[in-house]
Amino acid sequence: MNWKGEERRKKLLIERKIQLQYLTLIFAAFAVILILIEFHLYSFLKSILPRVQFAADHSYILGLGITVMIEMLLIIFVIGYITVVHSHRIVGPLSRLTRELDEMSLTGKYHHLKLRKKDLMAGLIERINLLVDKASK
Repeated sequence: MNWKGEERRKKLLIERKIQLQYLTLIFAAFAVILILIEFHLYSFLKSILPRVQFAADHSYILGLGITVMIEMLLIIFVIGYITVVHSHRIVGPLSRLTRELDEMSLTGKYHHLKLRKKDLMAGLIERINLLVDKASK
């Protein structure tokens, strides 16, 4: 059974612990890359600035370094947001699946699990629904 748009999840952080671990891993990887890039950029600018003759060139090169730093930070935040949204598509169905299976085991009433259009666990949920059909016969 597919859900319509009205049943969309409202919160991005459903399973905070799992999603934040995933986000931390991605964020740490990009932070290491950012630090390495910034270190090499700083070393490059430090070596080239004494050779530049005009003061205007110094400010241009330093401004370029600062611009690169800001762009890298923006990229990290955009990737962090994308990571949370993507992990939501994995963790959300798992959270709902766990909750519904617990409910079925407590009540003894078996029903089909619902699917959303973009659920990444659609194959698993369809197989569980087949098991529910066989158990209901």
